[in-house]
Amino acid sequence: MLSDLAEMGCAGVQFLYDEALTEQPIAYQLTCINALPPEQVAALLKEFSLIPLAPHCAQFTREACDLLAALGCEGLTLQGCSLSQGPLQALPEREAAARADAAYYQQALSEWGYGDTLYLSYHSHWWELPPVNEAGENDLDFLWSATEGRLALQLDTAWACWPYLGPEGLAEYLQTHARQCTTLLHVKDVDFATGTPCAVGRGDIPWEELLPLWRENGVEWLIVENDGPRKLNGSGLVDMAESLRYLQEKLAKTEN
Repeated sequence: MLSDLAEMGCAGVQFLYDEALTEQPIAYQLTCINALPPEQVAALLKEFSLIPLAPHCAQFTREACDLLAALGCEGLTLQGCSLSQGPLQALPEREAAARADAAYYQQALSEWGYGDTLYLSYHSHWWELPPVNEAGENDLDFLWSATEGRLALQLDTAWACWPYLGPEGLAEYLQTHARQCTTLLHVKDVDFATGTPCAVGRGDIPWEELLPLWRENGVEWLIVENDGPRKLNGSGLVDMAESLRYLQEKLAKTEN
């Protein structure tokens, strides 16, 4: 799979990390950075000149940090926290939860010896985006504030656009929250009528309008993701190739 990605022109790859990977389907296991011995993963990354980008970690553990540091990852991406079950709690409870999460993440990294070497980012969903107080703050603002800017946002374009912000709202959110964002942006498309993820360019997100904004706001990596490629064409690699061709074409236009 890594050789396929390299041939398509990918410069990096974002793995998953899951300590329960053996309980998952084989296709899922193949995306996990801990599916093979570390030395074998390192050799494959070197062979195909791929940079490992802040893997998505199903668990935030010392074992995860040890592995990622050994493989040269600069950070890790949290898939959720105590706020990630949706806007169900009262506001004071949500603010307290953000502070508790922030304290735990920072203390753990420091105790494990990675306080200055691994950065933390948080992969967004739609439910962290709606404002929950009169100041217009949302859960992501709480996490950013509670960590004093140490927990950065890894924005997911599809989750942000659908069903909450819409294309115009996404552009505005990126501009107003650029300082909170990592240089990694999750790029995936979605059919707004059905909510079905699809290859980039097949859905309803206006990429030609958004790509220049991302360049202006410090985005360095576009991470192509599709939550359900098999529903589209039976192959995640076919979906990836289609998405990359589309993005390369549009990016080339923004450079001219």
